[in-house]
Amino acid sequence: MSARYANASEEALHESAIEALASEMHRPIAEIKQCYEHEFTILEDGARLRDFLSLCATRRTRELLRHSHGQHAGTSPTHMPSSSPSAHEH
Repeated sequence: MSARYANASEEALHESAIEALASEMHRPIAEIKQCYEHEFTILEDGARLRDFLSLCATRRTRELLRHSHGQHAGTSPTHMPSSSPSAHEH
């Protein structure tokens, strides 16, 4: 189990979200996982509740990857400037 997640059940939830997003976006799991875990770490830092971290990390990862679609190959969306979690809330 990764130290990033509270328990095996939480890890399975996040792994499932990563796999579903990779399938949806037709991107490699490794690429999605790198971006997702980056976003998760940002969100986790200020989270009071962990219940919605997967949902928020998935949405932020999807947004980043959609915006990075026009980038050259090899440019990681995790190198894009990151804003606070509230900046993505509408």
